[in-house]
Amino acid sequence: MDREVAEKLIKKFLPNFKVSGELGKGSFGAVYKIEDELKERAAKIIPLNAMAGVESGSVVSADSKLERDFRHIVESYERIACDEIVTVYDFYMDKSENKGAAHALVIMEIYPMALDNYVIGHYEKTGGPLAMMVASKVIEKVALMIGNLYSKKGFLFEDFKPDNILIKESLGDLKVVVGDIGGLKNVVSIGLTGSQVTPTYCAPEVLRKGQVPEIRSIMYSFALLAFFILEGHLPFEDQRFATRIDMVKDKGLPFSRAEIPDLLKQVLAKCVAFEANDRFTSFDDIIMALRGQIPVQAAAPEEFGGATINVGGGAQGGTPIPAPGGAHTAGNDAFSAGTITVGATAGTTGTAGTATPAAPQPAHTQPPVLNSSAGTATVSPAAARTGLRSRPRKSGSGGLGSVSISEEKDLISSIEKEIKGFRIKKGETVKINNENCRVVGNIFVESNAILSITNSKLFFAENTGIISLGAIRARDSLFSAIDGARKWNNITIYSTPRSGINMFDSCKFHFGRGINGKYLKDTFNITRPAIHDKGFYGGGLFIAGGTDKTLKLKQNSFFKCSAHEGGGIYFHKSLSPVESCLFDKCSATGSGGGMAAFESNQVINHSNFSNCSSGKNGGGLHLHSSNVSMESTFFKACMSKYNGGGIACTSSSPTIKNCRFELCRSMKTGGGIFADPKSKPQASFPSFSKCKPDDTNFKT
Repeated sequence: MDREVAEKLIKKFLPNFKVSGELGKGSFGAVYKIEDELKERAAKIIPLNAMAGVESGSVVSADSKLERDFRHIVESYERIACDEIVTVYDFYMDKSENKGAAHALVIMEIYPMALDNYVIGHYEKTGGPLAMMVASKVIEKVALMIGNLYSKKGFLFEDFKPDNILIKESLGDLKVVVGDIGGLKNVVSIGLTGSQVTPTYCAPEVLRKGQVPEIRSIMYSFALLAFFILEGHLPFEDQRFATRIDMVKDKGLPFSRAEIPDLLKQVLAKCVAFEANDRFTSFDDIIMALRGQIPVQAAAPEEFGGATINVGGGAQGGTPIPAPGGAHTAGNDAFSAGTITVGATAGTTGTAGTATPAAPQPAHTQPPVLNSSAGTATVSPAAARTGLRSRPRKSGSGGLGSVSISEEKDLISSIEKEIKGFRIKKGETVKINNENCRVVGNIFVESNAILSITNSKLFFAENTGIISLGAIRARDSLFSAIDGARKWNNITIYSTPRSGINMFDSCKFHFGRGINGKYLKDTFNITRPAIHDKGFYGGGLFIAGGTDKTLKLKQNSFFKCSAHEGGGIYFHKSLSPVESCLFDKCSATGSGGGMAAFESNQVINHSNFSNCSSGKNGGGLHLHSSNVSMESTFFKACMSKYNGGGIACTSSSPTIKNCRFELCRSMKTGGGIFADPKSKPQASFPSFSKCKPDDTNFKT
């Protein structure tokens, strides 16, 4: 588009503005600087083209398609509007004299330059790089921007490069935003549509293996961009893409500036780790590491090769956690101080000599101490029989990747290792990496202890599970039952200020039945009247406490989990956000087939509730005294026998935005959403389709 056409278009809709310059041009349009006597704006002009066609047996005109395309542009910007995206003020469409052609005009907040021009422009003006204080500030702000887009809005910045980031000085500070939303992908749709990426900033798993970008891939891109901010160019820029990746892998980032802080170098080095699992787990961890709030290595525990379980040592003590009634106890603890690697070959001896476990102890007593003069010992499976024990080897060990439900039985029968239950003491860290294990006793995590589970599949016996007062960090792992007809309990988290950061990222929960109500009362003093001694709560997860800073749930799925309340998850007085989670065929005999929340005010975004059901209220979700904020969440074919096929609100006033309800039904009222007289939900832009007996029992 030439400037003359742009000026005519601007004059038509904004007669007081004039075009004063061109800010950028690309295949999807051009951006111009416009101004009147009082203010400046940016005007993005997008060409639209369409032809008449047949859709679903009907002829759709070119004009109808143009209107639809324009509406999609408007909805895309409105859906993602936030502080991390350039502010949009208005939209206009101008149909051309040529049939099937039009222009969309987007009026935006003006930013004088993109990040690449900001960095290069400083070199041109001063002959040197950005001052270290300024560069560090820009790097941290970019990390905050990416992290907020992902954790708060559910969008992944796939096409991550400096010319897609806008920057300007505002109120004495620097502000960075995403300028081109074409490179953003809703995390729910990742893998369903093609990815828009720039090879120069791609992670090796995306460029070489063709993997779909995910948040750890963006960390690699972030480190390359940070290097560009610091040095003014990419690392090994004179090399081809493939060679450049190998050189970064072998030599690291080649910083030339002596004043770059060692902490910043360490953070960026971790971000460009060749294997995605060796990078940080979230941008929150990156920001805390940049600020020195957590050690760089502590942000994402080191991975160990092979099929091992690593138990990190520390101080003894901590508050003991009793076993829930009817469950296996963890009295046969095999792990204590020191670091123990359970080897795969019987009779091996570690560098510190042979460790000999003491005899099994009764439940609730101090675990046996392994006799080792130094900090590390290697124990054969036979010697560690009270903890991890080897099963007779069978052909086929089962893959470490994703498995379908129909494959779980075959995988379980081939598993060679068994965890008999153990307790992680205060100060200890246990890592379960790349393991397929049966679990036949409870795992307890005491306060100030850490359990890290990565790329593992744990199959639990009936009445067993994980109970934690400390921190659990699980990623790409499956938690299921040895026998689907005899359900395991769940993972129960009681979050306190001493718990540390809990995180579940891309995990699967199958066939859980929840934690016993009497156990919750006796152990954690959870005395909500509606919790019954004989009931079970939180089929996959029970979470008490926790905030958006201390407990994170992202891209997890819950399948055929059931409980008295909260078939998939039960929240008790929690602020923990739920991002891009799936609840499929979960059920509750009481309320909250997929999820139940009591006095919890968290954010629930970009999640799906499918075929969930309840015997009382809230087939998908039941809120009791909970004012959650929910956006872009889909309820399909959820059902309740009382009220609220999709959502039921009891003394709750949630904010519900851009949520869809399809084929949801209740036996009484509120097929999509139900609110009792003490509830005042605020629903904006809801979508209802074939909900019965009605969409809601209140006005939206």
